[in-house]
Amino acid sequence: TIENLKQNFPNAKFIHLVRDGRQAVYSYMLNQRFKLNSENFINYLKQWNEYSEFLNKECTNLESSSSCIEIRYD
Repeated sequence: TIENLKQNFPNAKFIHLVRDGRQAVYSYMLNQRFKLNSENFINYLKQWNEYSEFLNKECTNLESSSSCIEIRYD
């Protein structure tokens, strides 16, 4: 977790780079040569959303708000 990294590297700064989930999932499925259908797409989009929310909470839970910044990549 980010908190563990922060304990080992107290002066570390973290960047949470966020990409549009639809684009990320589509690109991932193409690169992995998964069957492109709506069911697979929705499942991977849910996974992407859960992971993105997890990282967002990790950044929010840091003591210093300047230790983690979010950048939107589109």
